[in-house]
Amino acid sequence: MKLKQHLMILYSCLLLAGCGSSQDSTPNTSKPSSNADNLSISNVKIQLEGTDFYLYQPTKEVLKDWEPEKPVENLRTGKYKALYLINKKNDQSRISVRVYNKEIEDCSLEDTIITEIYTGVYSRSNETFHLPKDVKLNVSSEEDVCKAIGYPLIYTQEEKDPVFIYKTAFEDNKAETMTIEFKDHRLDGITLHATGTNRDQPEKSFDPKSLTGMDPVAFSLNKPISSSLSEGILELEGIKIQKNTPIKTLIDQGWTTDWLSQHLDSTTIPLTKDKEKYMIDVKGVVNDIKDLTKEHVITSIDFNETSNIILPENITLGAELSDVINHYGTPFYLSYTDDQEVYVKYQCANGMIYHLSFDKNNKLVHGIVSY
Repeated sequence: MKLKQHLMILYSCLLLAGCGSSQDSTPNTSKPSSNADNLSISNVKIQLEGTDFYLYQPTKEVLKDWEPEKPVENLRTGKYKALYLINKKNDQSRISVRVYNKEIEDCSLEDTIITEIYTGVYSRSNETFHLPKDVKLNVSSEEDVCKAIGYPLIYTQEEKDPVFIYKTAFEDNKAETMTIEFKDHRLDGITLHATGTNRDQPEKSFDPKSLTGMDPVAFSLNKPISSSLSEGILELEGIKIQKNTPIKTLIDQGWTTDWLSQHLDSTTIPLTKDKEKYMIDVKGVVNDIKDLTKEHVITSIDFNETSNIILPENITLGAELSDVINHYGTPFYLSYTDDQEVYVKYQCANGMIYHLSFDKNNKLVHGIVSY
């Protein structure tokens, strides 16, 4: 199914972490004017000690006032080099960059271009950075950034701290990326990243709407996750399902199957009820339906837009994205896709995971619940 095709996207930004946060906030629905132009690649710059740093910038422009921390050897064609630059007048001012040699056989640092700029390494006590849209390190909150820049294309969490990701394309090898990190609900660092091969392409923007054609949904950024998600009580075709429910419970209620797919650690069984089919994973491996016992408990349920399922807090298919977040709290992960869909992940401390898919009208159409 389509959601499973996007699980790699989901997991690319996710590592083990809990859900939720201790603070609550009301979504800010205000939008900056001309956001696509304001967030164009050429307009997004990071300034330090009077020097503008931006993507695809000739490195020689900044070497007038900055020098590498260590000598840099010449680069071969197609090679990148990460380095710290130190201000010549103030050696306490430093910035991390990555440079790229696109086409010169034996390229000096002066002839490279800048393809990454990172404020985080030396920025926590440094208040001299001037950042895009006047957001401020150690000061601006998640809500401040959304008001100034807009809600991100991808929202995720690392060790419970939010990360905003803005991209100019969906494909990583074609995209410039602006990543904004937070610590204790304050802006902790910004990274501008590009692949050197894109520098000759037309001007693009970090504005999500210019990429998706959709207005990003405003949502509360620090709303605690609902305890109902970790309880995991669902209703499937009128039957209550929760952690450790044996799949035999459904079989005994007249559900049928005509196929078993054997895996190393689990079995996926397509079960049918009143012509509606569900893909259900169970714990343990079986070769025949007669082998199912109470030990073969349900570990995940895959449902689609025609399923008869009630999620925690009476959320059903067709629910609005904003209503789901209002009920369940701030998601662990939210991402817009190139086919105008939105994928949301809730990851609970007890291991329960909800993958939810919304269509271009922000209606819930598909999901996977894992115990």
